Amino acid sequence: MNHLEAIEDIRNLKARYFQHLDKKNWNALADCLTDKVTFDYDPGNIHIKGKKDLLNNFESRHRQTKTAHTGSMPQIVITGDNSAIGIWFMNDVVVTDDSVIKEGYGYYHEEYTFTDGNWRISSIILERLFIKVSENNFTIE
Repeated sequence: MNHLEAIEDIRNLKARYFQHLDKKNWNALADCLTDKVTFDYDPGNIHIKGKKDLLNNFESRHRQTKTAHTGSMPQIVITGDNSAIGIWFMNDVVVTDDSVIKEGYGYYHEEYTFTDGNWRISSIILERLFIKVSENNFTIE
């Protein structure tokens, strides 16, 4: 696989990751991750190792929320035949069941591994720049 194909595959991987996270499709999200994936989010003091624990954390934290995640301006570097790194600008919106809106901005710093014929995320570090919190009277359908 050439580098441009690999980079495009990783872009599509990240799109699937966001889509499955927002739709709470945990089985499909699992396929985006390596078994030993790590997740670090220092503002929330969250440090998780392993796909099962990460998916359990996501499911628990987002059970009662509506979310929308986007990633843009990817900087992806192929570092070996089966490895790559990437930085993505991110924006997410989390709406809680009591109508609190949290809109966050920051960066994903990630590592990717090519295994079993597919690229998968092997490490995620979420760097927050800031979170805007507001309360509104609205209905989510």
